[in-house]
Amino acid sequence: MTTKALIIEDDPLIAEDVGDILTSLGHTYDYADCLETARARLAAERYAYYLVDLEIPVRTGRGLPRIQNGENLLEEIAQRFAGRKPPVIVITAHGRDGPDLAVEVMKKGALDFITKPFPTTGNTLDKKITEVLARSRPPSPLRQSAPEHVGEPTPFLGGDLVFFAERVELCGIKVCGGPRNGQIRKVLDILRQKNASGKYPAYSGTELADEIGAHGGQNGIAGCIRNFRTNVTRVLREEASMLCGPHDVIQSGGAGYRLAEWITVRNGEPGSAGSSPAGQTPGNVHDARTDNGDLGHDLDHEQDHDLDHAAPGERRRAWIIARLRAGQQLRVPAIARGLKCSAATAKRELEVLKSQGRIEFVGSARTGFYRLKA
Repeated sequence: MTTKALIIEDDPLIAEDVGDILTSLGHTYDYADCLETARARLAAERYAYYLVDLEIPVRTGRGLPRIQNGENLLEEIAQRFAGRKPPVIVITAHGRDGPDLAVEVMKKGALDFITKPFPTTGNTLDKKITEVLARSRPPSPLRQSAPEHVGEPTPFLGGDLVFFAERVELCGIKVCGGPRNGQIRKVLDILRQKNASGKYPAYSGTELADEIGAHGGQNGIAGCIRNFRTNVTRVLREEASMLCGPHDVIQSGGAGYRLAEWITVRNGEPGSAGSSPAGQTPGNVHDARTDNGDLGHDLDHEQDHDLDHAAPGERRRAWIIARLRAGQQLRVPAIARGLKCSAATAKRELEVLKSQGRIEFVGSARTGFYRLKA
């Protein structure tokens, strides 16, 4: 798989030169010209290495570029690597920064340092990149599995989060149990559901607490997520020799808690270590269609299809499908009343069902209703 880097440089001409060097190495890259864009890139994707100009502005075309902005970003990148130095090469202007700066950025986590303009012989940027990749030893595949032989730890670059009835595995390593073993499984069952845009939605601590009926409210949610992050970091390091940062699986800040984009959710087959295609429900919750296209279960048939372990969202969607199959014409207020949830939650479940092609809205916005899709 092609090695991909993130270039953080506010001078477009220098960024173009760096891009040409990376292309000559057979690498691909993304580009950010300010702190704000760099953070957005970091939140959306993992990279094999990073080229960071320290003197960057906070926003494109706004404010003076500051070395402190780049140093702050360097610390944020370093936090993602759980105490291990990230594959970062710091870029700074030739003749403007003394040796003290080089020492400082190395303390903050950078693996190497190069001045501008880049040397054309000796310690070239090409050589620096090759050395940094060799020292950091990033795995070649973006989606990792537990290595057969555990050696020097490698950075976690994303992977499959597989849901079984009684456990959840990340890269083949168990990271939590079933719904009856604690709040975090219920939280993961909510966070795993993508919205109509194919993105993992974000939830506040209060919303998650309301969704799962958590004791302790948002503080209880914060505590269980903190414990989960600690556990994931530990077990991946001990059992898979992977360095996973505390925010590499569940992210937070801004809109709220959400799964990282580099996490792929899959559903484990009952009684096996394999996984089924994404979009089906885990364990013994049968969310498949019958031959005629109708949903193969509803809440009125729990004796045939046990929903005891289903996530709250799955139960709500099953309730909606059951009523639509019975011929009811549903609108958001009636669904919210029937489910005893907020209108926002009802709309979210309807969006999931629409994205799965199960239901449709017919009629005008004022008088229309939801029905099963033919």
